[in-house]
Amino acid sequence: MTAAVIHDGCDCRKQCSTCGGDSCGRKFALVPILEDTKAHSEVYDGENSNAQLLETLCGSQIPSAITSTKNSMFVHLQSDSSRSHRGFSAHFREVCGSSIVSDSIGGVISSPLYPVNYPNNQNCSWIIKAQNPYNHVTISFTNFQTEDRRQNCSEDFVEILDGDNYGSPSKGRFCGTVIPHPVTSFSNALVVKFVSNNNTNMRGFHASYSASVSACGGTLHMENGAFNSPGYPDNDKRENGAFTVPVHPDYPANTECRKTPFRRIQRKTDET
Repeated sequence: MTAAVIHDGCDCRKQCSTCGGDSCGRKFALVPILEDTKAHSEVYDGENSNAQLLETLCGSQIPSAITSTKNSMFVHLQSDSSRSHRGFSAHFREVCGSSIVSDSIGGVISSPLYPVNYPNNQNCSWIIKAQNPYNHVTISFTNFQTEDRRQNCSEDFVEILDGDNYGSPSKGRFCGTVIPHPVTSFSNALVVKFVSNNNTNMRGFHASYSASVSACGGTLHMENGAFNSPGYPDNDKRENGAFTVPVHPDYPANTECRKTPFRRIQRKTDET
């Protein structure tokens, strides 16, 4: 992506979307724009300028890399009528992992290049935090396929941690072709780690996440998925190619949970 010369009154828009995953990274290498110009670039976290503004760029200093939290990024370049300038050159790439703040509607994450087979030697982490007033995060897998030749989840795997850092306790490590049970955090955050080695490549995973005010019950916004009673399954063991570590050995007494599934509706917007 380049803007070789910024002409008088230039009003340019460019959208970048990834083929999969939850984030689109765009690294900017700006060719000098004179500091006395009113020309500037705005970078938005989504498909158009209605999305959250990530950064406003101007002048001749090259900025740090800018990463979106979604699978699209929108760049708007605008200049005044005073004079032309050299402009900028920008490179973009898909980013593996990100930090996400979730509400009750949530979103989706997936392994790199999904639904195409993931690359070798990946180490991705998504830190998903519940937005106030929510205090729990649930992740529900809708597709899952990783290498599991040794049947011990030591090669390609997904691991979920209950917290917002890599030292948080593990909720389970998953591999193989069986879709894991949904996982709900005890804290207000989950870390989802995806690791692949340098051997077999497979399709990877696709998952929906959302935040709730209780670890029991909630609203799911997705086309398909699964949910379970608190503490399910009833013991710590390997089932059909996946290790699971429950929060409770059994569901607690005197508990009432209500779960309401809704289909997620994706809105299409015209490119400007």
